[in-house]
Amino acid sequence: MLQIKAFASHLVPCTIRDYTPADREACEAVYASNIPGAYPESILEECATFLDEGTSYHLVVEQEGEVIGCGGLELRGEGPYAHLVFGFIHKDFQRKGFGTTLLAARLSLVEHEGQTMTLHVEAGAEVAPLYARIGFELADVKVNRYGPGQDSGHLVLKITPEEVAELGEILAARGVVIQLAVPEDVELLDTVEE
Repeated sequence: MLQIKAFASHLVPCTIRDYTPADREACEAVYASNIPGAYPESILEECATFLDEGTSYHLVVEQEGEVIGCGGLELRGEGPYAHLVFGFIHKDFQRKGFGTTLLAARLSLVEHEGQTMTLHVEAGAEVAPLYARIGFELADVKVNRYGPGQDSGHLVLKITPEEVAELGEILAARGVVIQLAVPEDVELLDTVEE
């Protein structure tokens, strides 16, 4: 169960927007700032592939115009599930609420179509506690996933449409701006009443 109250006090004002190819170098620098330590160098290539080919959402976190983090939300197939992928905050900006804010923003974008969704995430030992704090549960462990002695946990969380909506409201109230591009094939309707 999602622990929404665990989010509210840790959210920080920032802009979260769609990733563009011009952000690639900054996102790679965010990742590199965590090597060695929280993230293994071996995953950098997987992350770069996702930046080039990823589906669904890939977002960047901006603070005062600087990209300080990034993270994806993959909506794969037609099932009631989604995957959080490649969520990173620059080492200089960690433990200040940006990771929690990015996580809340990604959860608020889950396309639930009125049903409870199951979210999946793979996390190393250093970042798994963030997910556990807000309600993710450990499903299994991949031993030596990142190399000898570097295990990975597969965590899951069920989230309801009401929780998704509440997160969006909390983010807005805390000054978090989420800017998503409108796809070219979507026609916006004029909603101004005469």
